[in-house]
Amino acid sequence: MARIVGKVGGYGKFAKYAWRYIKEGHVPPEAGAEFADFVVSVSGLGGVAEACS
Repeated sequence: MARIVGKVGGYGKFAKYAWRYIKEGHVPPEAGAEFADFVVSVSGLGGVAEACS
């Protein structure tokens, strides 16, 4: 996780991007695919999306 936080630009940006994902349902492109994969895996939203399809 520390590596992802570093790539995003620190804990402040990490929290901002995570909140935006939870609130709006998408990850800003500048956050990167690795961040998106991490947030989806820890939030459990991947399972919800699979259950709905």
